[in-house]
Amino acid sequence: CFSTPGIRNAFLLTYIFMKSLCETHLIFWKLETQSSIMKQFSMLDNV
Repeated sequence: CFSTPGIRNAFLLTYIFMKSLCETHLIFWKLETQSSIMKQFSMLDNV
């Protein structure tokens, strides 16, 4: 299918890039949800 190594490398690089992007997005989303949960708990403590 991919006879030239350049195209294969490009696909591989894009795949790795997208994968890392997705993983970092997930990490940030987890941190965001955790911080919002902590904020809600602190609000409950203040009451």
